[in-house]
Amino acid sequence: MSTLQEQKNQRIKASYLATREKRTSQIALTFVLKVRNEKRNKKAKIFDFLDGCMLNGKWIWNSLVAQTDKKLNEKPRKLNTFKQNEFKTVVHKDFEGNDIEDEVLYLKSSMRDGVIEQFKHAVGALNAAKRKGLKVGKIKFKSEFTSLTLKQYGITHKICGQNSYQIQGCKSELRVAGMRQLRQLEKAGIEYELATAKIVCSGGNYYIHQTVYVDKAIWFAYKNRKNSKPKYEINALDLGCQKTATDAYGKTYNTQVEEPERLKRLQRKKARQMKAAGWEPKKKKKVKCSNNQWKVRKAIKREYQKLTNKKESEAIKLTREVLAETEVLVIQDENLTGWKASGHGKKVQHGILGRVKERLMRSEKTHVINRWVPTTKLCTHCGQIMSELTQRDRHIVCPHCGHDDGERDCHSAQTMIWLY
Repeated sequence: MSTLQEQKNQRIKASYLATREKRTSQIALTFVLKVRNEKRNKKAKIFDFLDGCMLNGKWIWNSLVAQTDKKLNEKPRKLNTFKQNEFKTVVHKDFEGNDIEDEVLYLKSSMRDGVIEQFKHAVGALNAAKRKGLKVGKIKFKSEFTSLTLKQYGITHKICGQNSYQIQGCKSELRVAGMRQLRQLEKAGIEYELATAKIVCSGGNYYIHQTVYVDKAIWFAYKNRKNSKPKYEINALDLGCQKTATDAYGKTYNTQVEEPERLKRLQRKKARQMKAAGWEPKKKKKVKCSNNQWKVRKAIKREYQKLTNKKESEAIKLTREVLAETEVLVIQDENLTGWKASGHGKKVQHGILGRVKERLMRSEKTHVINRWVPTTKLCTHCGQIMSELTQRDRHIVCPHCGHDDGERDCHSAQTMIWLY
């Protein structure tokens, strides 16, 4: 028996080393698939199954926290001693705070093992941060479990059809949106290997984050392909509050995504419910939430998720359009945090400046200028600094040489090109 086990361990080790060697020439991509909120999924009780998975995951996580906490145990267990077989049944608290034992019905062996791996990675990340000298806390109990790791493609999860996805333990296939991302790889002739995935609950919706491995050389050749010649050899983009962005040729982009009226109504309703329950802002008093309060909180999360999606979509459109038009893009490392403190908080909050800046700085085309360079106050005609210029001056005329530098934001972008 021991010989058979040793042979199995050797095969696993050889497979692991071969995969690790293969991954050195590959790059990992993550595609997000959304579980459709449609009648077919509801009729098959898909969302009941996913809710059950998250609940079972929370039980296992909290059990791991309880068994490894030094304050709760005289002899806390080590992480490498946990096995998934121990968590077929779990002791957890009910609504009244009593210990009850329940069977883990929704998570099969590999998925239970995935929760244990998540816990180990979380502890490892805290230890790594502590070694760097950062101030860290400890792993805490969860009131809500929002992500679940699917470790092995073909066992814990697999793609079944054009828009279908199968998860271990679920009797029906999930209808998902977003499979066209994988079909685009196939259309481009890029071979890919499906690997681990994560079920993520965000804003009341369920998403599957599917990891895919492709060859590095093929992927970068595909990303750097040139479909058409860019419009400009060099361009610059000035980010601002009044206008989201202005380029050196006078083109402006203005995007503001404000909170919808429904979100404001829900927030007022939540405030009334908390006040009726006896919650006071200045006192750190825990208040038990009713079912109606949980419903309102979930509705608020959904609205914030929609708001985030809109901002992300607008940022992607803007950055793609700007980068497609030029070979080199010059931007300045703007101090957005300082803008918030100087009275532009609402503009920054409702804008997409942070998202645009982050995406542009990730591009190889982008050249970044230091934030302290006076791009607006510098006259490109005589090279003098216009120190008396204020934020209210939208049209700039140099007081030293009399040159008309034009509109403020456009002049700033042209200065960036001049400095480049």
